[in-house]
Order: sequence, then C-alpha cells, then structure tokens
Amino acid sequence: MVMVLNKKIKRTMTEHKSKFIGSFVLITISCMLYIAFNLSTPSIKNGIERYFENNRVEDAYFIVQNNLYDIRGIESRFNLILEERGMEDYKLTDDTTLRILEETSKLNRYSLIEGRPIANSNEILIDREFARANDLYLGSTIEIYNRNFYVVGFFAAPDYIFPLKSEADLVLNPKAFGVSVVSEKAYKRLKNKTTFYSVK
Repeated sequence: MVMVLNKKIKRTMTEHKSKFIGSFVLITISCMLYIAFNLSTPSIKNGIERYFENNRVEDAYFIVQNNLYDIRGIESRFNLILEERGMEDYKLTDDTTLRILEETSKLNRYSLIEGRPIANSNEILIDREFARANDLYLGSTIEIYNRNFYVVGFFAAPDYIFPLKSEADLVLNPKAFGVSVVSEKAYKRLKNKTTFYSVK
C-alpha cells in the first residue's frame, strides 16, 4: 500500500512538474523577501527615528487669530518647544506655485541635499523635485516680487518630505507646486505672509 502511494505521488509530481516547480519558486521568493524585510526593518526604523530626532520634526502645527508674544513663557509653562513660522504661496506662473518658508532654528530643520546653506538675503533653497520639473539648477535665478533670488542649494524639509499644497491633495505634482526656504530678512519683505506655529 505504501509503495503504491509513493509511486502515485512520484507520478503526480512528474505529470504536474511545472505547478510544483512554480510553487517551490514562489515559496522560496516569499521566504527570501520575508527575511530581507525582517533584517532591514530595524535599520529603516532607526534611520527614520534618528532623522526625526536630529531635524526636530514637529508633533503638530496650528494657526491662531492673534500672534503669540510670550513664546518662552508658553514653552516653560507647558514643557514644550514652540516656534513661530511663516509661509507664503507665490505664483511663479499661472500654473506654478512656490511655497516660500521662513528659515527655522528650533523645529523642522531642513537637510541640505546639494549646494550650500543660505548666506545672503537674495539666496534661496528649493526642493530638488521642483527644480528638476522646472529646469532649475544651482545658480539659477527665481524672480519673486521683482527681485531676483539665486538658487544656492536643494533641500528636504521634514514637514515637506512629500510636498503637497494642502492636505486635500492626493497626488504629488512637482511641476505645479514646490517648497523653498529664504532667510528671515528676505521673508520679512514678502507681502502675503501667513503665520503659524509648530509645536513639539
């Protein structure tokens, strides 16, 4: 009886060779992927946590009707980090908007990808995908309110890793929207600023 079963199993496997080989290959690939993900996950997790810690990523942001004046007092009272920030959405063309952010010191500190940090009030950092989509490179000029800004670097901001114009947007479109950083002095000259607060 056992020999008959053994012969039947061998015959079935021989007749359906492709199915069994396919199953074996799929199981092998699945095991390899599982092991690879298992080994790389802690490394990725540590990298993200380190990035969030080094760049001091905000926990939340909010807008208030009147500006806050005693930021240090609020930080001390509630044991948190609070930073006033500003932004303006500037239309470069009818179809292209550049969000101009004020340089931060406490929270959401940017990472320089290429180039150098801002040294003068006529310099600007932009996100690399926006630069690629709009044919901008290091040394290019961008005109904002009839004033030329020189692109001195490409950056990544932790709160704009995936730069969307609003939370309602679902698709990234670097041709139509990008983010940039200017110095505090340059930011003060902008005309339609919005003030908000980041908190950690």
